[in-house]
Amino acid sequence: MEIVKKNLFSIICGVIALIAIAAIPTFIRSQQKALQTKLDGRVKLFRDFHTVDTKPRQQPVVSADANAAVPDLGNFPGPKAIESGKAAISQVQAQSMALEKMANEMNKHTLLVPNSLPNPSDTFAFQRAYEEALDKGIAEQLHSSTPPTQAEIEREKAALQQRVLAAAARNEKGDILFKDAVDNDIAKQIAELPENMRKNAALQYKMYMAAASALDRAPSIAGGNNAMTALPPEEIWLAQLGLWVQQDVCAGIAEINKDSKSVGTSPVKELVVIEIPRGREIYATPSGAGAAPTPMGAPQTGGVAANGPTDALPKDMATSPTGRVCNGLFDVVHFTVCMNVDATQVPRVIEQLQRGRLLTVYWSDVVAINSVEKQQEGYFYGPVPVVTLTLKCEELFMRSWTRPLMPQSIKQFLNVQEPPQSTALAN
Repeated sequence: MEIVKKNLFSIICGVIALIAIAAIPTFIRSQQKALQTKLDGRVKLFRDFHTVDTKPRQQPVVSADANAAVPDLGNFPGPKAIESGKAAISQVQAQSMALEKMANEMNKHTLLVPNSLPNPSDTFAFQRAYEEALDKGIAEQLHSSTPPTQAEIEREKAALQQRVLAAAARNEKGDILFKDAVDNDIAKQIAELPENMRKNAALQYKMYMAAASALDRAPSIAGGNNAMTALPPEEIWLAQLGLWVQQDVCAGIAEINKDSKSVGTSPVKELVVIEIPRGREIYATPSGAGAAPTPMGAPQTGGVAANGPTDALPKDMATSPTGRVCNGLFDVVHFTVCMNVDATQVPRVIEQLQRGRLLTVYWSDVVAINSVEKQQEGYFYGPVPVVTLTLKCEELFMRSWTRPLMPQSIKQFLNVQEPPQSTALAN
């Protein structure tokens, strides 16, 4: 013990030295790890700088051609390149605004009766004009008719007989000379009359259409059931929207048939029917948004987006094959068109129907028809093979011009938001 006491300091120093010697490897490893981490960070920073410095860059190009050549920038983008990029962005923005304006102008429709929406003062004027447009206006637009009815044929038979008898030669007593020959002539002409009348109808008109059954009519107006009843604004709006759709479809058909002189030379031989969903179901809303009936005037609690021009457009493939549904920029309307057309002209008919309109054909079906059987019914389509073409379509209606015309109940249903004051004035 005496020795320990005399050498206690030395022993403590030795112990400390031993501990220090034992800790050296741990310290070295810690320092090594810290240095390695710092080295890795510097290597990463170098690589990042090298990537930025050597990354291929291309000059900003604004072109509608997706395959347009894009020249290399050649060096790191300096102030001039950045300014060029900003100019390209501005150009794209200007082109987008011009395209939006063009789409709005192309899509804009005119009210059937001025000032009939959003708050009609005379609903009866709209009802009269609506029936006139469907009963006569579209038929004149298409230059269409129907085969003569049996009643029309019978009236013409009676008129023909009177004309032949009036023109027959008579003796001084007023008796018809050669009466048997005259009667035989009348019988022959009457026998040929039905087919001649049907052929003349096919030669005088470009196509067939029975307006009463081919065109979709708002149930609140059809048949004059409400001729003495004032309609609410929503029903007038839905009737007007359906009429716009049918006028657009028929304008496309009229364009397709513009060069023909008769049914036999027309690509579209007959408009069989246009079917438009009833009421608010005319709109393609997101799944579930319109699943349950909404009382007229009640707010819609569904998921119609209120996106702006710079937001991504919502898509719902469960509602539409194109994914388009009503949103803050436009509303989507679905409908079906059935036509009898020249079998060789089907692609052209579909293409022309969409041209110059925000209208898309997303489904089609073609079924051959027996022209001989149709001829027995009075339809003379000509010598070419004819098919029944059924198309499911959608048409877009831009909010920029429909918003001011919408009744309040429709705005609530579609979650229509009023644009900022500056945007509203610009539109």
